Amino acid sequence: MNNFSKKGLAAILAAGVLLWLSTFILIPWAAQRLAELSAYCNGDILTDRCYQSLVIYGSIGDMFGATAALFSGLALFAVAATLWIDINARREGRKPLVISMLDQESILFKNPSIKNGRELTISISLALSNQTEEAAINVMTYGQLVSEGSTETFGPSHLQAPIIKGPSESITIEKTINGHNLDKFLTKLTEQGCIFLELITSYESLENVKWSTRTTYILTSNDTTSTKRLNAIRSGITEDEDFEVLWGNKAAASLTSDVKEGSWRHQREE
Repeated sequence: MNNFSKKGLAAILAAGVLLWLSTFILIPWAAQRLAELSAYCNGDILTDRCYQSLVIYGSIGDMFGATAALFSGLALFAVAATLWIDINARREGRKPLVISMLDQESILFKNPSIKNGRELTISISLALSNQTEEAAINVMTYGQLVSEGSTETFGPSHLQAPIIKGPSESITIEKTINGHNLDKFLTKLTEQGCIFLELITSYESLENVKWSTRTTYILTSNDTTSTKRLNAIRSGITEDEDFEVLWGNKAAASLTSDVKEGSWRHQREE
């Protein structure tokens, strides 16, 4: 039950209690008023004032009838609200959980170029797995590379079919990076630093409730050969090996990925 539902039920309950408590003040006041008016009705003569007092008695009775109707309406509203909350709780309870998984060959830098400005393509291969029996539809993944204020957004990439618990599904995202952002990323990776990869997987349940799973990976270049290749892009040439030798035969630079502690998130999307 969400906070709005809790506040709504609390407001209904508070209003009913306040209305019920008000009768302890209203009934004694009405009784006193009736006693004062009854003095006009002594004897057999129906005076105008006596007639007016009788009309007032009827109005007071109608007032309590309206109060009863109000309580009946509040009760009906409470039942409807409870049913609505229960239906929504059931819809939200049927939620898939799709997670993304990377291995040590999942993130590659490839297709370098230094002739007309430096550029490099990052390729991210994901394995998407549904951890529940609830089907996930319209599954797509997108992400961001982040390093000290430099952000590169890529994706989304879509799965062609829904997924349920069982074998994982593969998905690949690629993005060509150049300019200032590429300089920032290469500097961090070649100087034994790290950059961050935030992956967001968005999907829907069969009840059309939207969910997303987020996690952040720490990317480093711990392989000597990969670091040399990245340095070749950064500087144009290394000290002892030229660019063509390092990047020949469609070579690629791989990155090591580790999940950032406490970065997993699973939430409903509005």
